[in-house]
Amino acid sequence: MPTDAGRCLRHCRQEGTAEGYLHPVTIHELTYALYRHVFRQDRKAVADYLSAIIALETVHVEGKHVVLKALELWATGASDTYGDARLRALAEQTGLPVCTVNQRHFIGVPNTYRVEP
Repeated sequence: MPTDAGRCLRHCRQEGTAEGYLHPVTIHELTYALYRHVFRQDRKAVADYLSAIIALETVHVEGKHVVLKALELWATGASDTYGDARLRALAEQTGLPVCTVNQRHFIGVPNTYRVEP
């Protein structure tokens, strides 16, 4: 479960007394660490926890709506990894093509092309 410092930080952000920035790479790392070590293999718990923090107005994240969509995709198993979930969310938002060796992770996403390893 979250530490006292984490709870304090979350409380301050919810109360609007603190402001912060989360880099997308940090969010990616948090999905891995929280999934493995805190929430014991529960993607939905990780996504709910991070989404509650990221959705706060006082938390700034580049492409916040894409990150929230990626967490949703990852939590529901629509993507095997958070990285693929983020690429999928970006592709859905922008319509840009996806070139990947993991084409099965992007079923239903237009303009997805398989790249041979």
